Amino acid sequence: MALLASCVEIEATLVQLQDDCRRLNYYGVAARYPDDLYEPGERDGREMFAAAQRVKARVGACLPQ
Repeated sequence: MALLASCVEIEATLVQLQDDCRRLNYYGVAARYPDDLYEPGERDGREMFAAAQRVKARVGACLPQ
C-alpha cells in the first residue's frame, strides 16, 4: 500500500486502484502462509490475476512511452 501511496502522489487517479491493491496485498500474504482458516482456491487466483492485470494496465498507462 505504501507503493500505491507514492504513485498517487504523482497521479491522483491511481487511488481508484486501492481496493485491488489491498486485496492483492492480503492475497499475497495469505497465499504464502496458508492455514486452516484460509486456503486460496482457483477462483481466488483468477480474481487476483484480474486485479493484477487492472493494476498493471492502469499504472502502465501513466508511464511515459
